[in-house]
Amino acid sequence: MNHYSDEEQRIAQIYDRYYLDLYRFIICFTGHKNEAEDLIQETFIQILKSLPTYNSSYPLKSWVLSIAMIHSFFYYRNICLSKLTTIQSLVICNFKYMF
Repeated sequence: MNHYSDEEQRIAQIYDRYYLDLYRFIICFTGHKNEAEDLIQETFIQILKSLPTYNSSYPLKSWVLSIAMIHSFFYYRNICLSKLTTIQSLVICNFKYMF
């Protein structure tokens, strides 16, 4: 007897089929194992949320990788913005004490 819903079985199939592809893609993007694993987890969460709206006329692998790419982009954008904010704060702080 199977206790999993069709959606749970589908996400398990996607995970089994595309995990290594996602890992290779994201590790090339991040260069760090821990960051790659975090982004893979976030990617699968988004896949689970978006699965009901997936258009099966497009290749599943492309769809999965596009979600990973978007998450990776936003992850790095947020890192860059936080670094920029930190640098701006330091510059402003140093500027105040110069005069």
